[in-house]
Amino acid sequence: MNEYNIEITGLSENKEYFFDFKVDDGFFANRNNPQLTGGSIDVEVTLLKKSDGLFLDIEVSGTLDVICNRCLDCYPQHISFRDNIVVNFDNETNFDTTESYVILDKKANEINISRFIYEFCEFALPISCVHSTTNGETNCNKKMLEILNKYNKEEPKVDPRWEKLKQFIN
Repeated sequence: MNEYNIEITGLSENKEYFFDFKVDDGFFANRNNPQLTGGSIDVEVTLLKKSDGLFLDIEVSGTLDVICNRCLDCYPQHISFRDNIVVNFDNETNFDTTESYVILDKKANEINISRFIYEFCEFALPISCVHSTTNGETNCNKKMLEILNKYNKEEPKVDPRWEKLKQFIN
């Protein structure tokens, strides 16, 4: 994933730099996430170099191919997400810190942002990924919905005590 490397050697301190990246299906193929199968994402990065680290402002937007939680068909989900990454320089690289920043070896010539891009794409997804609706009708796979409805006929049982309590409302 070298195409997501940003060369930091030679960048002037206290100056902003802008980078654009395109993410496609190949980027997601290398990940082990069956829910996220592909996509077309535009990534805009603003990098500010400081003497003790970097400040990255990363924005991802586009469409991800995700699996519908209801019918299990793939559908395009629009996303847009923006956040910052603080990168401190130290003696070794550690992107798995529990702090509010990551650490990059001060001798490093570049930083690979593919991990941040992928994480931001995941953050941008809704909690429940389901097909949209058109005119009140879901765009889910009709055959799968029929199968689900066939096995989901059970009516919720209401505790008879609640029915008795409803009498007191009136």
